[in-house]
Amino acid sequence: QTGGRLNLFNALTTTSNRPFNDAFANRPQLTGNNLSLRTNNLDATIEPGEFPHAGVAATASLWWEWSPSVSGAVSVDTTGSGYDTVVAIYTASGVLSPASPADLTLVASNDDDATALLATSRLNYTAQAGVRYYIAVAGKNTIGGLTLLNIGTTAANDFFTGAQIIEGQSVTVTAQNAHGSRRR
Repeated sequence: QTGGRLNLFNALTTTSNRPFNDAFANRPQLTGNNLSLRTNNLDATIEPGEFPHAGVAATASLWWEWSPSVSGAVSVDTTGSGYDTVVAIYTASGVLSPASPADLTLVASNDDDATALLATSRLNYTAQAGVRYYIAVAGKNTIGGLTLLNIGTTAANDFFTGAQIIEGQSVTVTAQNAHGSRRR
């Protein structure tokens, strides 16, 4: 999440073990439409005025900013995380660069994916290309540890009714089926 760079001075002189994206102001900007992130929320905090995510008074929140390049269905989950998570997606209505979580509007949230063995979280929503989404993952009941965040967009031609028309005698198509749905 740092582009492969390590700030050696900060690494050797800091006395804090807080994750860099513990503070909303330090959230990294993510690029790409299908992402899997691995981090840790140990020693993370909740900011003053930060509201409950998914209706839960969560602790140890981490923040990201993500702008998809395509519109459509998106799934966000914390499958594989080592603790009970909550996840929430926000936008900043009327605010170009929000200064704190208080400037955000809830889009979707989840506490406990019904299909998961551990109490991780999963949500689905429809994203708009170019819109900035603010993602919070937090621990429930003061629990923390390994945090996995998975973001996936579903291709527009996932359903038969959205099939891509291919014409011509010699055609090359490059595509991905990551996060595609299963048909029976």
